[in-house]
Amino acid sequence: MIQKFIVDPSNIEGLQKEVDKNLWSAYRKQNSDYINCLIGFHKMSLKDRMKIFGLKSTEPVKTSHLTELHCEEEIFVDECGGTKESGLHYAGDLFTGYLSTNLKDWNLINTQPKTEKSEMKVFEMHKDGDYRTIFGSFNKDLEALCMTQAQIKNFCEKNKDKLRTNGYATFFLFKEGESFFVADVRFDDDGCLKLYVDGFDYIDVWCASNQSRVVVPATALVHSVI
Repeated sequence: MIQKFIVDPSNIEGLQKEVDKNLWSAYRKQNSDYINCLIGFHKMSLKDRMKIFGLKSTEPVKTSHLTELHCEEEIFVDECGGTKESGLHYAGDLFTGYLSTNLKDWNLINTQPKTEKSEMKVFEMHKDGDYRTIFGSFNKDLEALCMTQAQIKNFCEKNKDKLRTNGYATFFLFKEGESFFVADVRFDDDGCLKLYVDGFDYIDVWCASNQSRVVVPATALVHSVI
């Protein structure tokens, strides 16, 4: 079914428009087979989507401030969430070095949406920037770059080797209510995880020399790659 697309897959914007157009047309015609095909395509990992069109997946994605790491790997978080206890406030057994009190002070202790197993992408800073500049460098809607608190917790449990070390930060964007926040995760000198939570508009500029990392859902990059 995917082969029906009459578009150059290297033309990012054109391919996405073609996917959207065909999905809308299939819904209008109640073509369930084609709908299921397109939904299946959207659920594929980024690597598998690229294979369909014979595109290379070994070249790192770059933005004005970030460079992808581990581009040959598929990095996942498990199905998670569905309860209030799956949020970061209840992760004291994971963040034994420090757990931000802002979660309570800012009323961020909420039931987390249940999410399926999801692929994530890890980036490293190569240019100084604040949160708005760093995440804005993806040129995407901020919500597309968000993980849930439960996913952030799961990532830190399952993918510790992908977190920045030596006391420097790995940043995760999340949303509660109508506001955006950043989880700043780092290891202390004893190897224990610490969690800080900042508002998205926090004005400090992070130095690229620290090689801080950023984790976002792989689906946010699909429109940037295919």
